Amino acid sequence: PRTHKEFRLLFVALTAGAIALDVLRIHEARVRTFFRQFFGEMIREHEQMSLLGSSYLLLAALIAVEVFPQPIAAAALGFTVLGDAMGALVGKGWGRRKVFNKSLEGALGCLVACLVWAGVVHAVAGVPLGVLVAGAITATVVEVLPIPLDDNLGITLAAGYAMKLLGN
Repeated sequence: PRTHKEFRLLFVALTAGAIALDVLRIHEARVRTFFRQFFGEMIREHEQMSLLGSSYLLLAALIAVEVFPQPIAAAALGFTVLGDAMGALVGKGWGRRKVFNKSLEGALGCLVACLVWAGVVHAVAGVPLGVLVAGAITATVVEVLPIPLDDNLGITLAAGYAMKLLGN
């Protein structure tokens, strides 16, 4: 996709398809069995009877490209993908000190990944670094807080809105 309209159509189709597949997985035993056999432990306990994180990420991407300027959407989605993944890896590998239900070490891993991504977005798109650092901090706080909203959606929207309010 090259235009905003093409991105919108792509994300609408992907999001609708992912949600439809999740509904099938939740309500149809054969589909649920296939998912368990194929994906096994990748499906977390809280995802057994709700949307998968991938569906929330697609929904977040759809909302982000509609609501935020392109560099802010890219920054927010990068914080979600890179920050959440790094937080999980560092937290599982080295996490010792608990903050809510997460580890302080994982939160620091998330923040470092978000700050590195902020530097990339600043260099490529020229978004003010202060705006991006505020987004990175917001993403990390949302990742740590025990909010019932899925991280993939919560991080993207909170960081994106924080950056949009601060300058873009």
